[in-house]
Amino acid sequence: MRICFRLTLFFLFFSGGLSAQQAVLHLRPVLKPRYETNYRIVDVLDFRGISEKSIGDIYYTKRDKAPVVFEKELSELILKRFQSDISFPDSIARDIQVRLEMLNVWERPNAKTGLYDGRMEIRLSFYLLTDLDPIYLVKYQNRILYQRSLNGVNKMQDLMVEYIDESLEYFDNWIKTNGLEHRDLAETVELRMKDPVRPSTIDTVFYDPEFPLYWENFSAKPNLLSRKNAVINTSFSIEGSAVLQQGNIIQTLEFKVYMLPNQSWVKEPDDYALNHERRHFDIVRIVVDRLKTRLHTMELTPDNFQAKLNEVFFDSYREMNKIQEAYDGQSANGMNKEMQVLWDCWIQEGLSGDWTYLIEAIEK
Repeated sequence: MRICFRLTLFFLFFSGGLSAQQAVLHLRPVLKPRYETNYRIVDVLDFRGISEKSIGDIYYTKRDKAPVVFEKELSELILKRFQSDISFPDSIARDIQVRLEMLNVWERPNAKTGLYDGRMEIRLSFYLLTDLDPIYLVKYQNRILYQRSLNGVNKMQDLMVEYIDESLEYFDNWIKTNGLEHRDLAETVELRMKDPVRPSTIDTVFYDPEFPLYWENFSAKPNLLSRKNAVINTSFSIEGSAVLQQGNIIQTLEFKVYMLPNQSWVKEPDDYALNHERRHFDIVRIVVDRLKTRLHTMELTPDNFQAKLNEVFFDSYREMNKIQEAYDGQSANGMNKEMQVLWDCWIQEGLSGDWTYLIEAIEK
């Protein structure tokens, strides 16, 4: 978190007067934008927690004070001021919300100088609007100390406008300096997928089309109470990491398709049963291939990419379980040899990228 905080000392000698015992301040739109931006300010919210319009009191006689007010709703005035001060392209993707958290004036007479000591405080926070909750970016805060004579409020007007304008200048400098390094301000997402053939270990066998499974990979003790002749434990996982480069999130995904030998077993090994179990492993490979195809065609934004990646991962995991259950159910765990032959063909086509019959089979 970065905060701009300055202590400024002013000597103000006002001219002019008060109207109806009020100091009315004006905040008007600028005539020409000073900032070319890649963001737009769409909202200003008043978070000061007060209902009255006054931001404080100043002396207009040696003993009497008058409230300092703005001509209109302050949040509306700041919004129009900020919007008039920036220009941005039509394709802008960053919407900024400003929260006014403090703006007040306080004064007291100084018996030694015969002047009035004053303090003005301002604090605004800037947030990035997303599809979810607003994301805090940065805070601007300033405290200005001044001394003035009893005359008028015209300099108070200039002082207030100056520091409201400075808050926008501060934010514009901050976002141009930090925007490319701040993940929440990223504009694009790039997916990079890795799916290498991995060497297997005694604990994990990774899918490798050149080295199919053998019964030696089924090392768990058989469940003698089970009616099944063999059980294979297969699954997939995704490991991801994201880095920010020049305003672009690069999300790397690494896929793993594996079986666990110490959770896989067989009672009576033979070639026919081994083919059935190998097809379970092939199904996981097909599901991951389909997942990668979905990811290639997805439109991802910095706001939604993590949620969408999680969603498509769990969808694929459910799809894997559904296909595995349909395979075992329709083939009767391989006992229905005619259906086993059909599933062998569908799975083989799925491995080559044609999932038509495989998807139709699970929708029956």
